[in-house]
Amino acid sequence: DSAGNAFAYSGNIPNIDASALPVVDTRFDAAKDFIAGPTAQSANNIWQYFSADYSSSNLSNLQLLSDWDTGGNGLISLNQWDGNGAAGDYPFVQRQSNGTLLIHPDRADADGTGKAIVVAWKNTTASNVTVDLTGSLSLVGDTLMSFGASSQTASDDGITYLVTTSDSVSSTPNVLLQGSLDESPGTTATPSSTTLFLGGQILAPGAMISVAVHRGGTYYWDHTQLDLQITPRPAAIDLGSYGQLIAPVQVEGKWFYYWDRDKDGSALDGSTSDPGDWTSHDVLDGLFNQDINGVSNTTVANADGRFGTTDTYRYGTINGVRVALPTLNGEGGVSSEIAAGTAYQTPWPGTTYTDAGTTSNGTTGPYNDLTAIWDAYNGTGTSTGVAGIPQGWPSSDGPWTATPGGLGHLVGALHSGGVWGGAADTFGNYYVALQVL
Repeated sequence: DSAGNAFAYSGNIPNIDASALPVVDTRFDAAKDFIAGPTAQSANNIWQYFSADYSSSNLSNLQLLSDWDTGGNGLISLNQWDGNGAAGDYPFVQRQSNGTLLIHPDRADADGTGKAIVVAWKNTTASNVTVDLTGSLSLVGDTLMSFGASSQTASDDGITYLVTTSDSVSSTPNVLLQGSLDESPGTTATPSSTTLFLGGQILAPGAMISVAVHRGGTYYWDHTQLDLQITPRPAAIDLGSYGQLIAPVQVEGKWFYYWDRDKDGSALDGSTSDPGDWTSHDVLDGLFNQDINGVSNTTVANADGRFGTTDTYRYGTINGVRVALPTLNGEGGVSSEIAAGTAYQTPWPGTTYTDAGTTSNGTTGPYNDLTAIWDAYNGTGTSTGVAGIPQGWPSSDGPWTATPGGLGHLVGALHSGGVWGGAADTFGNYYVALQVL
């Protein structure tokens, strides 16, 4: 009732249309979230718009665009942020009615500044954030600018684009993607549009991820449509009574999490692994025994005779989250010699690949799953017996893998790139990492 007292309700409970409920969108969209003037831009904004010097695929001297121009420019009379360069209008960024941004660099001659245009997303939180960048870039001078000069409606000689991360506005950007676009008549070798994707970029507090566009030889008709979304990865995934997943890393385009079974928010107990997160493989065999299509294992027995986890039958669903127990080195299994061993082995050397999200070692290297994680985090050395441990993961006591071998299932040792087969599935003192699908 109105006083807050509970009472029995005997009427019909109405059906609730789930589609009418509000949807929480965790993505940040550059156009949807466009920060308009006239209030000056702030270094505390999530989205920021800059001019920048460009030289040899490097950006420097980023400056917030200071002019909020309600008259737009000589071609498009929409509100814009600009740098007061050529004609007092360039470089600029505008929000378009089609749900994208229109950006344009400045000219280098006459009254121009030669500046690139930069759209940046900033981690304004006090913690590291792992994000995915998605979107596209398209030169649109030949369509959007059809009302312009009849002799020239396409980009004169194209643009160069960069996707970068940087620790701060004043630090040197790390170029992760770059390329050229051109829509000049007769140009076919260079595309006029491109998709953008960067997965698993870890941004420290104050760090930025940016898209920049610079002119070709000239700046004429370099109108570039930018569709850009930044999606933070959840720092933790709730598994209900089974704990939570924390400390995510992305290797080979796959997402792996540490399984925080006691839900205390840490993989460590002091300087060692957390006993509250340990489990036996017998427990895992009861949870992860389906193939990727959800078919349960009824044919491939483990060493103890149970139809549990294998390199194929390793998937399961916990609290509505579809997950998989990682293999030691891919669903193709390991050699019979490694599988049969019960002693400690270090069979694989590192490679020169290091972790870089979707472009990390497993994309082109010889390893998969847990061995790929080790290789992605062990630096660029090519020796054996070196540590490759993701930040926030333990340096000992596991993890268990899905790969049968030894006395039951093999254990991957990230602290050295090793393999241990001497533990029976009943042994309950190893931690677990899971892949989230």
